[in-house]
Amino acid sequence: MAKRNGSAKRYIVITLRAFVDEGFFVSECVELGIASQGDDLEDALDMALDATEVYLRGLAELGELDAVLLRKNVKIHTTRPRSVSLRGQVRPGDLIKPLVMSIAPSGVSVAA
Repeated sequence: MAKRNGSAKRYIVITLRAFVDEGFFVSECVELGIASQGDDLEDALDMALDATEVYLRGLAELGELDAVLLRKNVKIHTTRPRSVSLRGQVRPGDLIKPLVMSIAPSGVSVAA
C-alpha cells in the first residue's frame, strides 16, 4: 500500500472499554480490535491505550495506517472532532473512555 503524503495532522476517534471477565481486568480498543489486560479497570484502560498507540505507530511506519483504518471503518478527520460518542456494546460495570487520537508524521498520541 502507498504511504500517505503530506504533513497535516489528522485525527481518529477510538473507544477504549475495560471490563471484568472471569476475574480478569480486560480491555479493548473497540474500533481496532486490540485487547489487553491490567491489574484493575483503570490499569487495563492504560494498557489498551499503550497497545493502541504502538499498533498505530507500527502501521504508520509501514505505510499501512490509512488502509487499515479504512478497512476497519475508522473515519480520519482533518480537524479535531469537537465531540466523541461511544461505540460498541456497553454493559453494566464496563469502564468506557472515548478518545481523540492525533496522527501526524511525527507520531501518534492522544490529542490534547
